[in-house]
Order: sequence, then C-alpha cells, then structure tokens
Amino acid sequence: MVSLGLPVYNQIRLLVDMLSPQFFDSTLAELRQMVRLYGDDARVFIVRCLFESVHDRNQKNNNNSNNNNSGDGNTAEVKLRMLQQLLQELAHRPNFASLVCLAVDSTGSSVAREVVPNVLKNSRMPIEQQLLVALSLTYSRDRQLQHEGATQIKNKLAELTEDMQNNNHDNRNRYGSPTSSSSATSATTSSATASSATTATTEE
Repeated sequence: MVSLGLPVYNQIRLLVDMLSPQFFDSTLAELRQMVRLYGDDARVFIVRCLFESVHDRNQKNNNNSNNNNSGDGNTAEVKLRMLQQLLQELAHRPNFASLVCLAVDSTGSSVAREVVPNVLKNSRMPIEQQLLVALSLTYSRDRQLQHEGATQIKNKLAELTEDMQNNNHDNRNRYGSPTSSSSATSATTSSATASSATTATTEE
C-alpha cells in the first residue's frame, strides 16, 4: 500500500466533514479518485473517517435532540449512506474483510461498537455483503466487536434462510408444484456451521 502524506489525510477528512446531500455525487467521485491514486491506504482511511463522522453526528444529534435540528439529522443520514455505498463497493475486493477490520480497529472500539451495528441494521446493502461486514468484525482486536460480528452473522444467516424459505413457498403457490428445498437446506446447514465457527471465535 502507498503511505499517505498529511495533505492527503487532510483532504480526505475535509471531503468527509463537508459532505452534504447536495454534494453527495461530487464528493463520492472525489473520494473514488483518491482511491485510484492511493489505493488501499485511502480506502481504509476514508472508511475510518466516515465511521468517526457518523459517530460524531449521532452524538451531536443526541445532545441536540430537543432542538429539532433537522439539518444535522440529514447530514448524519447522508454520511451513513456514503459509508454504506463505499462498503458495498469494497465488498467486491478479495481483501474486503482485512480492510474493514483495519478501518474499524483504527476508529477506536467505542466508535465502532456504536456505528457498525447501526450500519448493518439500517443497511441498503444486499444481505450477502452485510454478512461480509459482520465477518470482518470477527477479526477485530476488540473482543466485544468479535462478539458483535458473531452475533450479526447468526442473525443475517437466519434472515437469509427465512427469505429463501419464503421464496420457495411463493414459488409453490405460483406454479402449483413443490420446488426443491435444497437451497433452504443448504442455507440452514451454513447457518449451523457459521454459528459453530463464530461461537468458537468468541470463546478463544
């Protein structure tokens, strides 16, 4: 990876701090350009800045909850959307889990423990990519984040299994003939396997 200089760090942080709904697309384009120039170091730092920025906005919104400050709420939402967008793009990289783990661990455990579950809970990402984010948490140095990752894997696999079973039920109703349940069975088996693996992780 290319080591980033202070001006590059400052430029990335400024882009994240100044992000607003009106400039979402242009900011995303600039951040992508930084990634093209500086590679994985830029990816990790961008995700880290977004984690921290979402956390800071959430804290500010909680402190000002009685002031009905909708502007801050909109800014927090657009930063969360940007974070989800970049995670979705990162999910196609073979080193996705290690990059997210580096970003999460560098933010500090208290920030990560608040923001990551919120990202997964309100995510627009496909459930398969949510599973990858949860998996990356199991590699964290923070024991609570490891446990959170294991819990999220179990939850997301249960959701995936339920969705597949519902799809099979819908197909039977639509075509009037039973469909193969091998996919649902496979997902259930994967869920059990992942549960055993994540339990072992948290017990290490």
